[in-house]
Amino acid sequence: MSLISIIFSIFGLSFLIFIHELGHYIMAKRAGMTIEVFSIGMGKPIVSWVKNGVKWQICYLLFGGYVKIAGMEGEDGKEPYQIQGGFYSKKPLQRLLVAGAGPFVNIVFALILFTGIYFAGGEKKPFSQVTAIIGKMDPTSELYSKGIREGDVILSIEGTPYENFRDVLIQGMFKGKKEVEVKILSQTKGVVDSIVPLYSLEEHQRAEMFPKEWKSMGILAPASFVIADGFDPLAESFAPLKESSLKKGDQVVYVDGNIIYSVSQLSAIINSDIALVTIVRDGKKMHIQVPRIVLGDLKLTDEQRDEFVDYKREIDLDGAFASTYFIPFLISEGLFIKEPLLFIDDEEMGKVPHLERGDRIIAVSGIAVNNPKEFYKVLETRKCLVMVKEGPSEDVLWKDADKAFFEDVDKNEIALMEERIGEDLLKSSSGYRFLTPTEPISYKSFLERKNPEELKKVQESFDKNDYEKRLAQKTLFSGVLLKDEQVIYNKGPFAQAKDVIKDIGFSLKGLLTGTLSPKHMSGPIGMIKIVHDGSKSSIMTGLYWLGMISLNLGCMNLLPIPVFDGGHICFTLYEVVTKKRIRAKTMQKMVIPFVALIIFFFVYVTFYDVIKVFNISV
Repeated sequence: MSLISIIFSIFGLSFLIFIHELGHYIMAKRAGMTIEVFSIGMGKPIVSWVKNGVKWQICYLLFGGYVKIAGMEGEDGKEPYQIQGGFYSKKPLQRLLVAGAGPFVNIVFALILFTGIYFAGGEKKPFSQVTAIIGKMDPTSELYSKGIREGDVILSIEGTPYENFRDVLIQGMFKGKKEVEVKILSQTKGVVDSIVPLYSLEEHQRAEMFPKEWKSMGILAPASFVIADGFDPLAESFAPLKESSLKKGDQVVYVDGNIIYSVSQLSAIINSDIALVTIVRDGKKMHIQVPRIVLGDLKLTDEQRDEFVDYKREIDLDGAFASTYFIPFLISEGLFIKEPLLFIDDEEMGKVPHLERGDRIIAVSGIAVNNPKEFYKVLETRKCLVMVKEGPSEDVLWKDADKAFFEDVDKNEIALMEERIGEDLLKSSSGYRFLTPTEPISYKSFLERKNPEELKKVQESFDKNDYEKRLAQKTLFSGVLLKDEQVIYNKGPFAQAKDVIKDIGFSLKGLLTGTLSPKHMSGPIGMIKIVHDGSKSSIMTGLYWLGMISLNLGCMNLLPIPVFDGGHICFTLYEVVTKKRIRAKTMQKMVIPFVALIIFFFVYVTFYDVIKVFNISV
């Protein structure tokens, strides 16, 4: 399937260039221009033949091509308009039609594809690409300090109705803008309308989401469904959730007291060193995330230290005293909170959730505890309490996807399940169920548990670079592969085209203002990968990307750059307005620098395409 997608991608991109040049060819023939070469591809010809005075050739680099018309490159001693049958010897209207024919064909072809996709019922896209729901917030951002959390809905940015996460990326791209007006519908606070400063993401951004030079409002990821799609083959035999009741297709809805809105949020929770402590306060059960800290970070009195040493000896805890895990509260024999403990670093005090004297602990990470010994034992290892439900089974339109997302997760059922913590944990309710509390683990820890023979098989079954990168990862995970839910996306053809043209405009603005580096753009290799990845997902997605690239090709060729079709259009319009012909030397002086610039740009983006496609570190 991957090979078919690659072939489809290469020939699809080649076809777009072929029809572009065919448009030029047909109109040039109609205008009576002399066509010297029609090349399918670039570089050295594989095969060539002459028909009706035109040299036809197919070259090795298929993602390219050109039509060579007499007079476009000039001849020694002659001006372009003096060449018989040449491009500039014809009337201005004929030249405009020939120059515009290539882009016109690409634009029309894109609209045909978009129309076909629309009447075929649309394409399927991950929910995360169409949602306005926030999936992950940066806890250090101003929006977070205003109470904005995962699950809130973005209404507008800079007065424009919010469409999808692309709008967040665009604001991050144009870092020259210091403040951004956002409207967000909070689930608890109503509408927030504020001016939110942008700030650097360099320390905490995910490279695949935000380039380091971009900025953000603190919205790090859109919402997504978090659906189990089997186990990671690298770690399946030791996956923490392997022995739980988890099934393929289950949706993760709750982890350690948090409703889950995205994979990014899930990863952050799994990698936070906290314990979900269930307490009883005034007869009411409460679930509070309390940090697991080592005793070495606490400012203990001699009496407190002696108490911990006695407990440690009584329950046979291994390891040094300073590296023993606990919570920053002193507890009694009956698991009642006696008093808070002080940190050596005073700044950490403000980060600790409030537990009150007299609160009684009844469970940790969903596991019931009855005495300090059980409490210490459970707290010694970081465990996650995960709740799942059966994943969604019906396809929804992208316009209804946010509503379906909220309806999919019943907060009342989750609250009822939470009431069972400390009691009958594994009993299900209306399709919701807790999994056995499990310890998240790193890839390195997984591999250390394998015997030499198993380890060798793992190494042989994975690409060396992929294997080494996984081995170097410090993040913890559950060993489960996760996927998003697909929604039906079916905008009208002109609406699709409008979105693509808007993106082209943003990209050009970013390049011209210096806020977007060319390394974030795609050359031929990157475009082949885009179509390849899309066609692997579905034929409709592959066709959409083909249409998007065709529209890009058409619009970009209309730019007023001398080597592009738009340059020839500008030369012709200049002649029409001034009644003067551009001399060959003038044209040459304008064209040569741009040819050098285009070649450099092509090499530059291709270099970064290779880096991105093959995950090479630079």
